[in-house]
Amino acid sequence: MASVKLAYIDNSGDKNTIDLISEDSIHWEIKDEEKFDISCYAFIVNEQFWVCDTNNSEVVKKNNGFFSIYSSLISNSQAKLSKVNSLFCSDFKQDSLEPINPKSVFNNLDDVICFWSEISGVTNDALIIFQIIDPKGNLYFMDHELLHENNQNGIRNYYAVLKTSSKLIRGEWTFEIIYKKEMLNSKKVTYNILNNSYKTNDTHYAKDTAFRVDIRM
Repeated sequence: MASVKLAYIDNSGDKNTIDLISEDSIHWEIKDEEKFDISCYAFIVNEQFWVCDTNNSEVVKKNNGFFSIYSSLISNSQAKLSKVNSLFCSDFKQDSLEPINPKSVFNNLDDVICFWSEISGVTNDALIIFQIIDPKGNLYFMDHELLHENNQNGIRNYYAVLKTSSKLIRGEWTFEIIYKKEMLNSKKVTYNILNNSYKTNDTHYAKDTAFRVDIRM
């Protein structure tokens, strides 16, 4: 990650952002001299991705953005998640969202790359982070999602769709699901580039997600 900012609303209702510091671009911290009060918070990664804290299961929507509640920082510590199964596919059925045509190699003549994962152990509300890493090792997309508890069997399904475009480079793309510090799933898919004169679609998306919101702190 190139940069991480802490975006927060204090107990007076004021919006703030501060830059976090890191020595390895993996672990990010607040400067020791910074003193402030926090009501709710989130992170801005690489100046474009808005994600909440996976150590926190309570999320609230404020000012058109999703924030983690500071007072419930460890409220989901009992959740024990694990990945049951995952795959890439061409599409999802409209009614049941069941994966259609599973495969692991796509190209620019495909409209989308679909990803599905079944996650077990969701007996408490749990925040997960989903991210896509491009073939050069760069963070291409990041998002968070709150998996609501399922007391019947503890299983929730996760879906993501990446639309193909000229922004996608050839090679192996990695789709990852992270819960707290644990990698629940890391799965690779191959993307090839064929004669692109057949296709001119130049848009892309991954999901209708919170990071698209303009926070404007």
